[in-house]
Amino acid sequence: MAMSYQQVWQDAYDLDALNVRLHDGVPLDHLADRGRSYRDLMFQRFYPLAAPRPGDRVLEIGGGVGWIMQAVLEGYPGISELVDLDISENMIRRAQERWSHPKVRYQLYDGLTFPFPDDSFDVVYSCACIQHIEKHAAYFVFKEAHRVLKPGGHAVLHLLSIHQLPRPNNYTYEEECRHHLEGRGDHHWHHYYGLDELVAMLAMEIGVSDFDLQVQEGETHQFVHFSKRTGQRFLDADLLQLMYPQSLTLLAERDEALAAVARAQATIEEMRATRRWRFAEALRRTARRRWSR
Repeated sequence: MAMSYQQVWQDAYDLDALNVRLHDGVPLDHLADRGRSYRDLMFQRFYPLAAPRPGDRVLEIGGGVGWIMQAVLEGYPGISELVDLDISENMIRRAQERWSHPKVRYQLYDGLTFPFPDDSFDVVYSCACIQHIEKHAAYFVFKEAHRVLKPGGHAVLHLLSIHQLPRPNNYTYEEECRHHLEGRGDHHWHHYYGLDELVAMLAMEIGVSDFDLQVQEGETHQFVHFSKRTGQRFLDADLLQLMYPQSLTLLAERDEALAAVARAQATIEEMRATRRWRFAEALRRTARRRWSR
């Protein structure tokens, strides 16, 4: 593969073992309700505007063995296709073993580049997956999710807040770091995100529209929303009040630079439409022909 990824997700666990490991020991008869809970948090409580509509193509990133996919299709049966994207052949095999549906497709990929054309999906979502991906690789997951999203479509991604550490019954920050540094494969590594970090990466670097962040369960579970090419950077302007002042300055500078580039491009296009520009281009072509003789 083109990236490093935890071996724990690649190992050939059977379905029973994966149900335990993926879902933190939650009893099997509770997993359907757990999937519905994630679905309802994304598409009812926080972002009903992102709920799949009849005919939509929907992508889940890292669907595990399919419990959330099953809940999404149960709640939104008008979906035309639901695709699960995963780096693990064994995970896909166990998901197909547990549940299948005519509208569902499982797709293996390399962890960096989504194997879909631009503007392919109306809705992209992910739950309890990206937090396990190293941040330098997660950047490409965010970028690819934006690329394959249709203009005006919606993405909802679940992440863990930095406030997850320290928490009772959780690893300390130092222990978490040692899991990464020592390559401990028996532990689910976690990566934590803050608001300004997400704004810098998504709104400023990747250029998403309608960025928003909602927090659930004592500021530990975050749900990020974004769209594509709607012309509006933030879904809720009040979010700006939670950011560091320097971030607002950088956003303003970036907007000013982009506006300057747009004005320059417009001026060039306007000049190209004039007779003087066309005459100058004709002279340049004539000069090049004479020089090449």
